[in-house]
Amino acid sequence: DIQRVIDASVDQIGESTGGDLAHAIQLFDWTVRNLMLDDDFEAGETERQQPLVLEAWECLLLGRGTAMEKSRVFILLARQLGLPAVLLGVQDESVVKPWLTAVLLGEQLFLFDMKLGTPVLDETGSVATLEQVLQKPEILDEMASQAGIEVAFTTDQIHAGDPTSVVAVIDAPPGYLSQR
Repeated sequence: DIQRVIDASVDQIGESTGGDLAHAIQLFDWTVRNLMLDDDFEAGETERQQPLVLEAWECLLLGRGTAMEKSRVFILLARQLGLPAVLLGVQDESVVKPWLTAVLLGEQLFLFDMKLGTPVLDETGSVATLEQVLQKPEILDEMASQAGIEVAFTTDQIHAGDPTSVVAVIDAPPGYLSQR
């Protein structure tokens, strides 16, 4: 299945950017296959003794993580290949809620859903861009219904066509920001 996604994506966007997108798809696939998905938890729950976020190395060591933690691993792997990647969030009042992982290639953000464990696919079977999802948010509804889960954000919350509700969350823990 992953090879079909790579082929469809490369055919649609061309060889120049397609090679980088193929690498991003393979990194995403590796992350999904090698890290088991833990349920997200709310502050105050006792599933873990403390609601702390695992570092990427801890996720790799334990072989598991929440969708956000797995996204961090994917983002760091993408950075190793020189692919800019971010976690997208949806602005909901004063809080940013994590949403999808994205890789920036050219002028487009290509979307990956860590919770479902699949790239966000458009109607041609290639990896969808943020622009496509903002124009046609039903893509996400279809994916969620096929997986048998509720969507994280409704089309109204995404504000179809209004990119101001979507923000990029950059992974920058204190160790990355030190002035050494």
